[in-house]
Amino acid sequence: MTITLYTPVPVPYRRADAEKLVGEKLPAQWAEDKDYTLGAFRKETGALVGSYCLTLISRGVWELGYWAVKDQRGRGYSVEAARALCDWGWATLDVHRIEWWAMAGNTGSRAVAEKLGFTVEGTLRNRSIANDGKPHDWWVGGLLRPLQLAVDLDEDLVSRSVLLSLRYRPRTVAPRETKPRAS
Repeated sequence: MTITLYTPVPVPYRRADAEKLVGEKLPAQWAEDKDYTLGAFRKETGALVGSYCLTLISRGVWELGYWAVKDQRGRGYSVEAARALCDWGWATLDVHRIEWWAMAGNTGSRAVAEKLGFTVEGTLRNRSIANDGKPHDWWVGGLLRPLQLAVDLDEDLVSRSVLLSLRYRPRTVAPRETKPRAS
């Protein structure tokens, strides 16, 4: 199966779609504090690895989404990029839970989520209609806020092999003040 089946993108996906996404939709979502989408690139070559995002679901709950370029899959780059983005989310956003959703059968996405520590919590039958026009089951998983965060983040999120670029960021996102948690 292809990314166009697993993700809600226009089919066919045209250059105008990409230009609208990068030029209008992503900056607006950053400004509205609803979605933070970043591109991941190989440090040594600059090659695109994929796209990684955190999307606000409800207060304190964000969804992790990602896709990877076919020839960059299976090398650990998606795990590195997604982990860096989750770490940024824990440190910067008011997050107590990150969710992961994938169409049942998307074993690559599930493998990444499990390597990140997500608990697969269940399968939702006929959760949504995909680009093939048919309803499909979806897996859902959750990752809860770590007890301790040791994150020192700069403008770009850097891991061993991958750079997550914040070049679409229209403004600086400052860490939010959080209230102490009740014990």
